[in-house]
Amino acid sequence: MVGAAQGTSLASPFVAGTAALIRSQHPEWDCVEETSKAVTQAILSSCASLAATDPVYGLLMGAGRLDAFAATMQGPPMPRLGDFNSDGVIDGIDLSTLLSAWGAVHSSADIDGDSVVGGSDLAWLFAAWG
Repeated sequence: MVGAAQGTSLASPFVAGTAALIRSQHPEWDCVEETSKAVTQAILSSCASLAATDPVYGLLMGAGRLDAFAATMQGPPMPRLGDFNSDGVIDGIDLSTLLSAWGAVHSSADIDGDSVVGGSDLAWLFAAWG
């Protein structure tokens, strides 16, 4: 495509990608309506107003310009790898979570990202222990 593009067809993938970034920071969040609302609020509250740059139409352009960085910086930071309960410490509770997911495919307990919870994930957990 050559030239400028605009509109919802161009904006939608950026908003969806930002939502995915926010959600990926919090694998412990359940897939419930409250999570969807929290992600939406993070995006909307971090948008930059267009009123100053376009005083005629700026306030008519929705929430403003997407700021993916600001949206992902809202809320609690992503927990460390292996901190499955997000309490700030990697300990026996996290070990129990990993062991209960042993052999699972596509689990949040898959620390090393190889799609299966196994020995290398256990090694990662012990390396980050404490």
